[in-house]
Amino acid sequence: MFPPLCQRIKIQIRDNDPVNSVIATHFVDLKSISNDGEKESVKSDVHNWSSTTSKVKPMTHDKIYYFLPYWDDKPCMHLRAPWPDLRRRMYNSNMIGKMADALEEGLNEVSALDVLDLGDGQPEAKLRSVLEDLCMSCHRYVTITNGAGALGFTRLDKNRLKHCVSTV
Repeated sequence: MFPPLCQRIKIQIRDNDPVNSVIATHFVDLKSISNDGEKESVKSDVHNWSSTTSKVKPMTHDKIYYFLPYWDDKPCMHLRAPWPDLRRRMYNSNMIGKMADALEEGLNEVSALDVLDLGDGQPEAKLRSVLEDLCMSCHRYVTITNGAGALGFTRLDKNRLKHCVSTV
């Protein structure tokens, strides 16, 4: 059914990472999902999936545009996949990002106060409070990361965590 040069499809899941953007690669053999006119059904090779929603006929108002009349009852799809749980990595990245955003916002406020040049020491006091907040959030980050158990950490996770803590 398919030409000899396209017997497989390569499916890749990619990330917005400049170093290695490919997270996963999978090849799908087209013979396993196609029907070359053999007596067997295509469904014999694929899992027996059954729909949980009732069949709905499309509606139209002008015989050009057709739609499914779901109205308030939208169908829902649940996926189960053996993908790794990356919430811990995102939590660490989000904590560092929030610390950087708070520092940038505080420094912008200090520079705005410095431009006003009131001469009453407000920029210095604000800068002191911004730096104290940075120290407190860095201390909180180090406390949280040191308190986390190493269960489920890969070697890369451990080295990245050491690097982040030493940088902070």
